[in-house]
Amino acid sequence: MPLVYLLNISQIAFQYGTLESPLMAAATLLGTGQDISGGEVPHISADVVSAQRDLMELEVFANLTLAVQRPGRPILAMADGTLIRWMLQRIEVDRVKKDFIARYATQLARFRSHQIPICSFVRMPHSTEVVNLLRGLRGETKESQKDTVAGILDRSLYDPFLAPCQRSALFACDSHILSAYDTADPICFFYLRVVSKRGASEIARAEILRWVAAAPSLLDLVHAAVVSDCEKGDGYPMILAEAHQKAVVKAKDRMLFYRLLERRWPGAMRTLSAAASSSPSGARSVV
Repeated sequence: MPLVYLLNISQIAFQYGTLESPLMAAATLLGTGQDISGGEVPHISADVVSAQRDLMELEVFANLTLAVQRPGRPILAMADGTLIRWMLQRIEVDRVKKDFIARYATQLARFRSHQIPICSFVRMPHSTEVVNLLRGLRGETKESQKDTVAGILDRSLYDPFLAPCQRSALFACDSHILSAYDTADPICFFYLRVVSKRGASEIARAEILRWVAAAPSLLDLVHAAVVSDCEKGDGYPMILAEAHQKAVVKAKDRMLFYRLLERRWPGAMRTLSAAASSSPSGARSVV
């Protein structure tokens, strides 16, 4: 049987402060190795499928944002997780990797050309970029005998200092994978303390593009919108929670998909079981 994958991308748009109904939809794609990056991919790994999903999300995201934009109304595009495509460094086919990066850059440029800010929300971030900066200022390294910040995450560093709804200073991401991105759209980030309706709080990370960071009004919009939506969503942005609910492939639909595969290619379920059992934690199984 050919290599097959299924992607389900949700689209959620709220017009806050109006009586307009929200837009809630989903787009589904059934794909094979022939339709990734304009040619056949020798091996569809979990990273290749993840990259294809992220690209599809960004394209759908840009289309949706432009469709719901209204004159005179501020707008913010909010995504879940990081804007840094870490999986690209694990894709072995160089042609595929370069094509993904070029297409990501094209979609990010659409937001910039229409001056629509995009941000991503990272809950419980494991980043250590600020800690590494502090380590460098102290003249230490991860390999040196004296490493006074070993094991500390950025969020732990800010936990004692950020008041509810307060944000940190802005920082530029230093990941080497970003060197391949369009120089017009480098990624920046800040940390902030989000608060739930019950009063519980935690340190989250928001990532934005530098042109957004350079505009105080847009930076304030991102900050205010993330804080407000986290209050509505009990510590996690409500709009992202709704998007997750719409995007999830329910168990009965997943089994129907598997049965259709088995009907078309007898023995597919045995291949699927083997792929699922060998996938690392958090990876998507690929049929």
